[in-house]
Amino acid sequence: MIENGQPDGGYVLTYGGRRIAFRLEYRKRKKLAITVHPDLRLQVVAPEGRAKEPILQRIEKRTAWILRQWRYFEQFQPTRPAPRFVSGETHLYLGRQFRLKVRQGAPETVKLVGAFLHVWTGNRDDAKRIKVLLDHWYREHAERVLGHRLRVCLDH
Repeated sequence: MIENGQPDGGYVLTYGGRRIAFRLEYRKRKKLAITVHPDLRLQVVAPEGRAKEPILQRIEKRTAWILRQWRYFEQFQPTRPAPRFVSGETHLYLGRQFRLKVRQGAPETVKLVGAFLHVWTGNRDDAKRIKVLLDHWYREHAERVLGHRLRVCLDH
C-alpha cells in the first residue's frame, strides 16, 4: 500500500510491516525506473507528463521485488552497538551524530551545544540515570519539533 500526503511531498510504501519512504521524480526519459540503492534509499523516476496513479500502481506491483532488494542491502548496514552512556560515544538527533559529554554537576540537565550533547548529573558513572536524562530530553525536543512541523502542515 502506498500512502501519500507526507509533509515533504513524498510517499510511503508499506508492505510486510516495513515502511519505505520515497519521492516521485519526473525527468525526460521513456520508462519508469525503480531503484533501491545500497544506502537503503528508494528512488522512483518517471517520464515527464505521466499521470501519478498508473505510476503508483506499477510501484505497488513491484513491492515484493523492492522489499527483497531492501533486505539484501540491509544486511550490509553497520550495526550500532548498544549505548553505554559514557563520554565520547555518539548519539543521533534529527539524523545527525552528536558526541556525548557527561559532566559532574547540578542541576541535572542535558544541553545540545555545537556538536556535543552535554549531560550534567550527580554521578558520571550512573549510566541508568544518564539514559533517563537523555530520554527525557529527547522526548521534550520531539514534542517541540513534531508540534512545529504539524502546525506547518496544517497551515498549508
